[in-house]
This record gives sequence, structure tokens and C-alpha cells, in this order.
Amino acid sequence: MDEFCKTLEANRHKKSHPDWEEKDPVRVLVTGAGGLVAYSLVYQLMAGSVLGENQPMILVLLDIEAMLSVLKGVAMELNDCCSALVIEIIVTTDLQTAFKDIDIAFMMASMNITNLDSSEFLRAHLKIYKQHAEALNMYAKKTVKVIVVSEPSNTLAYICIRYAKNISGKNITSLMRLYQNRAVVQVGFRQKIPNGHIRNVVIWGNNASSVFPDLMHSSIRVVNEWNPAPQVIQNDHWIKNELVMTVQRRPAVLAARLKISNALSTAKAVGDQMHDWWLGTKEGEWVCMGVQSDGSYGVEEGLIFGFPVRIDSQSNYSIVHDLVNSDFTRQRIDAMVKENIKERDLALKICLELENMPRPTE
Repeated sequence: MDEFCKTLEANRHKKSHPDWEEKDPVRVLVTGAGGLVAYSLVYQLMAGSVLGENQPMILVLLDIEAMLSVLKGVAMELNDCCSALVIEIIVTTDLQTAFKDIDIAFMMASMNITNLDSSEFLRAHLKIYKQHAEALNMYAKKTVKVIVVSEPSNTLAYICIRYAKNISGKNITSLMRLYQNRAVVQVGFRQKIPNGHIRNVVIWGNNASSVFPDLMHSSIRVVNEWNPAPQVIQNDHWIKNELVMTVQRRPAVLAARLKISNALSTAKAVGDQMHDWWLGTKEGEWVCMGVQSDGSYGVEEGLIFGFPVRIDSQSNYSIVHDLVNSDFTRQRIDAMVKENIKERDLALKICLELENMPRPTE
């Protein structure tokens, strides 16, 4: 077995934490593993900041054949990091090898394409995610935890649920933590306070262009006491307009400045979301994830939508149900639901077309 698919025997005996070997290793899949977001995520995994500092893992890196050389380079770098938590690194372009018995999947596969309209862009990604969902259904553990990262993440997660019928819909989520992190940072900047002094920001809805950060249920720590965020900020216009626009426009602003994708902050958010899903939220706090709606807040049941969730120590999450929203918030939610349904219906139509396409002859 070569360096790119070897068991790191030496690391079995390097115990940075005395109890890490007591846990069985989890099998973690990263799709689109040759991309920048994955490159930024895998170190977090190896360092223990996502699943905990005593959780060993088998790391599976999947990408297309054209990215195989890059994948091998990533594996070489990961080996050189000499992580005590990584038992094995598997590089593959084969779906069965990648999805076999996985416990966690970070779905990052994406097409780097330009000059496509929204429906063509969606079609290109549905071809990938329909195949990956079918592989998830056939080969993954039924308890697998999935975060869909690539946009449009809510719709792609919905399609994954549709084509991975053996996996509970609760186990397939979309990335919302990036927008929550962005909103928290903006509040911190405005109030000149640490990010840790802001909690329970709510992110409702869909993807970047229409996502809605909501501070009406949030708290800010002032002199060791938690106070309602609107009461502390005392600027309704900033809360309902400036903050919302800043979070929605952030990807475009970053793209213009960086000239590349905002990989670092995305990877950090992916790690944060899985960290809290895996280990649970703190008492009195919630986080935001794109999850299957149970009909709460007027969101059609079954849609993947951004909600606040609480997570127990056994990794079971539940939507926070007791929030009373203003007419303004309800209107924003209703508009995003309509947008979500429209995109979902288009995705289902495209998937039906893909199913009816003749398969290439062997």
C-alpha cells in the first residue's frame, strides 16, 4: 500500500491525550477534497477541533479523476502533519470506496463553472449530488451525519434526502453556520465586544442572497449579564437592514477582494456546525443549521430550511419551537419559503429528466 492510502501505524502510539485510543475511529468522508474549502477543513479535523481532541478517525478524500494528483498531494501534506488522531488516509475517485461505512460526510463537490444561468448551474450540480446521494444510500452507515456545503445547499440537501431513502432525513443537513458566524462578527464589530459575548443569533432560510439573520431572540453579554440584543444595540434600522444586507452581500464582497472562494471562513463554519452537532450545544444556547422542516414557523414540512436548533449530548438535534416572530420576520420567512419551493420544484424536474436520460452504452 502506497503513502496515499496507508495506515499510519506510528500514530497509533502517539497519544497526545491519554484516552483517545479508547474510542473507535470514525470514518469521515470529504467530497470535492481537492478544493480549497476541503483543504482548509481537513486540518481542523486532524487537529481535533471538530470532533474533539480524543476522537480518532479514518479520513476519506474523494474527488474526480482529474483531481487525483491534487488529492495525493493533500494526503502527503496530511501525513506530514503527523496527527495522532488520524488512523488512515484514503484517497479515491470511486464512490463505493468513498461512501462505504462512513459515519460523517462533508459534501463539498462543486463545479467550477462560469457563464451559466441559475438553472444550468443547478443541473450541473444535481448530476453530482444525485449520484452521491445514491452512493450514500447504498454504502454509508444508516446513522451517517451529512452536511451539504456546496450551493444551493438547501436544495442539494433535499435531493440527497430524496435519493438516500435508507438514511433518515434528520441526518442530512445543509450549511447555515457560515451566515451565523458572519452575523455574530458584525454585531461584535458594531458593539466593540468579543464574539463570545453574543449568543443565539438566528439564521432563517436559504442561501446567501436571501438569507435572513435575526437578532430579535439573541442576547449580548454586558457586565456579566445577558441582555436582549435589540435592547443593547438600540438601532432597529441597523438590525433589520444594514446587518441583513451585509450578511447577504458578504460572499460577493469577499470574491471581489480575494479573487478566489472564501474557503477559510467556509471551512471554519463547516467545522463549527459539525462540532456542535457531534458534541452538543451549551445549556441555554442554540445554533443554526439547514434541517428538514417539521412544519414550524410556516415552513412547508420536508423543506430544508435554516432553523435554530438545540443539540443534546447524544447528537440529537431539535428545532427551537418557542420563538415568537414579528410580522416583519414572518414576511421574510414566507418569501424565502416560496423561493425554496420554486428551486426545489425545478430541481425535482431536472432530476426526473436525468433519470429518463439514456445511459451510455458500455
